[in-house]
Amino acid sequence: MGFLKSQKVRLKWDEPAELVASRDCKSKASEKWWLQPLCIVGFVAVMMPIQYLQIHYPAPGKHPHGLLVSLLLFILWGLFIGYAIPWINRKCPSQVRMRASMITVTRGQRVSYIYYKHLLGYSWSLDENMLVLILHRKKGWKTMIGVPDQDVMRAADQLLREATVTRLVDSNQPN
Repeated sequence: MGFLKSQKVRLKWDEPAELVASRDCKSKASEKWWLQPLCIVGFVAVMMPIQYLQIHYPAPGKHPHGLLVSLLLFILWGLFIGYAIPWINRKCPSQVRMRASMITVTRGQRVSYIYYKHLLGYSWSLDENMLVLILHRKKGWKTMIGVPDQDVMRAADQLLREATVTRLVDSNQPN
């Protein structure tokens, strides 16, 4: 974390809410239906043996909950982890920060680091009256970042060129 604090933020913006909402819809549609219930079962499966040991071998002066109370508490915690935390993260705004050697995209408690050295290039796209920065990674992945206006686009373009990231030609690029 000290490394990030030493790097000055050169450009910062919030992604447009429309792009973030459309990205949420796409990711929600591609999720597996069984992933969130599996989170609950996994949490309960990990915590119940620990509670079992606490009941049968209690620490001096401690009185742990019974197995049924513990099961109910762990199911509630699993519901919170599996359903409430992703819902809270979807409600958080997405912030983009361009630094000297990377771009950080922060949304809720999730932070994505995109290093310039891992990029093949970048391009701009105009989707539904929104500017989108498309980062092409060396592993074949594409990352789409929303840009609020032309001024931020020009500044981001300048910073990417200074970082020697190649601009790729795209068919529907804004000027």
